[in-house]
Amino acid sequence: PIATNRPPPGPSSSVSRASARMAGITPIPASISTDANLPLSLGVPALALGIGGTSAGEHSLDESYDDGTDGWRAVQWAALVAVSYVGLMP
Repeated sequence: PIATNRPPPGPSSSVSRASARMAGITPIPASISTDANLPLSLGVPALALGIGGTSAGEHSLDESYDDGTDGWRAVQWAALVAVSYVGLMP
């Protein structure tokens, strides 16, 4: 999901969605608690990107994560977002 607590999409959301499409991912906007909430609360644009995998027992001693067969897509998506911001992609 693309996590945000700001309903109107901004430039960072547009870059994220375009990068997701390039990586073969269909982004699903969601309001969830992430580390992006702090900068967002201060008015600083921020995104939390995630894809695939199955998690269980979050924030407990039994927490686990399995990235399944598409876990590599999250890394590709994040890299595409990063290179878009530094001007290496149109």
